[in-house]
Amino acid sequence: MTENDDRRMWSITARGLSEFVSDLLKRGIRSTSVRALQKIFKDQRIYPARDFAHRCEPAPPDAFFTYHSAANFIDIQEIVWRTFDFAAQQLRARRPDLNEVDLEPMIAGGIRFWVDFMFIDQGARDIRRELDVLPLLLKGAQAHFVLGEQPLTRAWCCYEIALFKPTLCDSDSR
Repeated sequence: MTENDDRRMWSITARGLSEFVSDLLKRGIRSTSVRALQKIFKDQRIYPARDFAHRCEPAPPDAFFTYHSAANFIDIQEIVWRTFDFAAQQLRARRPDLNEVDLEPMIAGGIRFWVDFMFIDQGARDIRRELDVLPLLLKGAQAHFVLGEQPLTRAWCCYEIALFKPTLCDSDSR
């Protein structure tokens, strides 16, 4: 099995996540915590990376999001957009030559990221096996976002944070 075959190693874009959230709302799955959403997925045998594969990217993520499972999945989608919008503002501040460039396509579909409720099969018999991809995922990610302070109080979230080893780039070498 290659990484492209292993859906746990897949990713999604901001546009893909928004479309997925819309799909869930159309199915009658309303705004709720990720913890409750994961239970819904398990009870209904939904595995987003399989059942909504058309919203996903069969490629490793550029970024990784860590959050507390009490967070609302719709709020997470909105935070992803705000995070990428902020990154675009920072890019424009450092690269004034990009002020006239439309960065929306990059924000919407050019950055792939990973969130567990999309790529960890909640109905799997061995959830620990599902999670054994985390070291590889975080090794390849260029950015790791921690949403809020609550994850810092959770052992699993701290494990995710500890796994991330950022690659520093020297801006003078470009």
